Order: sequence, then structure tokens, then C-alpha cells
Amino acid sequence: KIAGYLEKHGIAGSEKFLRAVSFKNAEGYLFPDTYQIARGMSEEAIMELMLENFGNKLTPEMEKEIQKQENKVEIISKGEN
Repeated sequence: KIAGYLEKHGIAGSEKFLRAVSFKNAEGYLFPDTYQIARGMSEEAIMELMLENFGNKLTPEMEKEIQKQENKVEIISKGEN
């Protein structure tokens, strides 16, 4: 959804964005939020901004729970239901 939104609004190429996300194995770690994106910002920079925001949103309790689990993605995806 994020990649489509970025392309629809002329912010970034959806394929380039998805490649960047896939390369970093970042799917599931891009926090849906409102972002200040500078004109001409690369797809990689947008993804890094979103990853940084995700890290900022994690509470200490969430971090502890993630550390208990072997698979972080499992915990994150449970929260999406």
C-alpha cells in the first residue's frame, strides 16, 4: 500500500521502493504515519526514515517482548490483526 501511495502522488517509484524494502528485509517494519518527505528524496531514504520512525515508536515493553521471541516479524504481524 505504501509503495502505491508514493507512486500515485509522484513521491517515489513503487518498484524502486519495493526493491529497497526487499533488499533491507524491512517489510513489516515500516510504521504507517505522517511523514515529512523532501522533494527528490530517494526511495531508500524514505524507507530509512520510516524504519527510524518504527524504532522510535517501540516502547521498552515491546522491545523486551521482541527480544524474547526468535522471530520479530511474528510479533509485529500479530499487532496488525
